[in-house]
Amino acid sequence: MVESLPQNLHYLKEEKARNDRLISIGQVSAGIAHEVRNPLTSVKGFLQLLKEEQESPYLHIAMDELERALSTLNNLLQVSKPDLEAEPYKYISIGSELDAILSLFQEHLYRITLNKNISDYQVKIYGQRNTLKKAFFNLLKNAFEAMPKKGELSVSQYVKDDCIYIIIQDTGTGIPKDKIDLLGTPFFTTKDNGTGMGLTQVFTTLHKHGAKVNVESEEGIGTTFTILFPIQKVKEVKINKMSKLQTREGQSFKDFLYLNQESFDRSLQDRTNNIFLHLKNSSIQEQSMFEIAKKIISLLDQDAEHELIELAKEQGVIWAKSEVPSIIKLEWFQELRSIYWDYMYHYFQDVTVSIEEFFTFEKKTNHFVDTYLNNFIISYNEYNNKIMQSQREVIEELSVPIIPLTDKIAILPIVGTMDTYRAKRLQEKALSHIEKERLKKMIIDLSGVAYMDTAVVSHLFKIVEGFALLGCNAVVTGIRSEVANTMIELGITFSDRIETKADLKQTLEELKII
Repeated sequence: MVESLPQNLHYLKEEKARNDRLISIGQVSAGIAHEVRNPLTSVKGFLQLLKEEQESPYLHIAMDELERALSTLNNLLQVSKPDLEAEPYKYISIGSELDAILSLFQEHLYRITLNKNISDYQVKIYGQRNTLKKAFFNLLKNAFEAMPKKGELSVSQYVKDDCIYIIIQDTGTGIPKDKIDLLGTPFFTTKDNGTGMGLTQVFTTLHKHGAKVNVESEEGIGTTFTILFPIQKVKEVKINKMSKLQTREGQSFKDFLYLNQESFDRSLQDRTNNIFLHLKNSSIQEQSMFEIAKKIISLLDQDAEHELIELAKEQGVIWAKSEVPSIIKLEWFQELRSIYWDYMYHYFQDVTVSIEEFFTFEKKTNHFVDTYLNNFIISYNEYNNKIMQSQREVIEELSVPIIPLTDKIAILPIVGTMDTYRAKRLQEKALSHIEKERLKKMIIDLSGVAYMDTAVVSHLFKIVEGFALLGCNAVVTGIRSEVANTMIELGITFSDRIETKADLKQTLEELKII
């Protein structure tokens, strides 16, 4: 079965096209799910309020169905969007995990014959263990469910051509040929009571881990999933051999580096060429990087920790201003560190020192190098955080734009989506501005509000009522029908100190401002 797996260019193009199609469908589905979930959540809230007022069996049914719909939407969002708190990656033996998962299906083995042929347990892939286990659990669960009476399940794993092959084959009901390309699409299922989320999670997880998936199926015969994981080889750490290094009897490591400065520079140049390609269009110059390397090494030799910290802070700001990703500098620095250790290795080959002396030198070197790295990263992040904070303050200022019309009247036009955070900022800024400028009238124009959550409507009009506490009358203009409906449902009423007008123009005309 594996030998017939297509390997030509045509197959690769088809697979890429299919993956792109599934990704697009997943993104569209996630967007729809997000938009649908919000109103359903509001409906759920109103149903809960109704339940408190009166009991009805229909309310319980409606709540149960809503919970089911929301659960389905949450599952869709989970497999269609990246997990912000994803589990860490580690090396995993897929063979061992398959053994553990198969043990969970013991109750089916009285009717299903299991043929297991798993080898090469020592070969591992780099991935998220629990996420992959869930994917294979869903895949095996589907295989067992495809054989409701008797059947045969074959699970095998082996290594070939730097890939781990995993083959799961059942003798179940099979899948129609015209439906195979739909596998993994949200909500598509061949089961009577299925949601289509299981295989969506399977395909999403496998593609995320760089695996290729081939599905072959025939109705009444069975289905075969062939999964290929690329083997990521662990890079071995080796000491680079160097020739023609100059040495002198009784020399210090500092003298050894000085004598071989040209060789050191060539090593750094050769091993960082690819890194410098990322700096072509930046303000960071290649020559300046070599100057920094010399400064770092000089300060290491002098045990000048304070100067090393100051240099790291200075470099952190320079790199943050250049908008070059910090990972580029860290890669360069790791190469510098590696070359430094290569020269340490060659130096200590020709000198006689005790183990205690060597490890004292090693500990001191690592301490200073780590100190530089830590302070560089802190400085880089602090500068970026200051920039982000200043940008956020500008955005927040623009999101609550209070425009003075006279010395006692101002207008607050609200545009876009009004969420809880923005409502809180509006409350703080508007009240502070009214107190500072001693305003007598504030015009709040809502005609530009695209969407306002139910909870925000109540909060916003409490803020407007709060203006009166500071002696400022409010005029609300441009209330849309959706907001008005929400106000009626929530029982929101205005005091005598709040006026409402159809639009902003009418208000400005009555105030004789235009």
